[in-house]
Amino acid sequence: MGCPDRPRDHRLYWNDVAVVSDWKVGSSWAHHAGGPDGDFDTWGKVLETDPPNKLVFTFQSAEQSLDQERSIASYLIEESGEVVKLTVTHTNFADSGLRTGIAKGWPAVLAGLKSYLETGQALPAESWDMAVG
Repeated sequence: MGCPDRPRDHRLYWNDVAVVSDWKVGSSWAHHAGGPDGDFDTWGKVLETDPPNKLVFTFQSAEQSLDQERSIASYLIEESGEVVKLTVTHTNFADSGLRTGIAKGWPAVLAGLKSYLETGQALPAESWDMAVG
């Protein structure tokens, strides 16, 4: 199975959200509900890429301009013996509400990603509701 980097794949582990970008430094990315052509509520700008090892991007509400202060998320992928270690870091929160939402959302996304990579199947929708509810 290849790397889950297409919007169709994202929808399987990110609560039916397509994550759309070309993932080049300076490009935008966005969460599109229900597919690549759906409305978006979250977006950001790609700050750093080192495929397949590292991705750093801003993360903010669609109401915010990409030039406003925002939180920063990063993925770091490292070999660790015979397995791969994924570290997700999210910092620079504008307020505690965003931090609370992020703290609930990332575990659900990562659980879905793990299941998808191991089985090729999405977790049931109820698993998302339990994590972020």
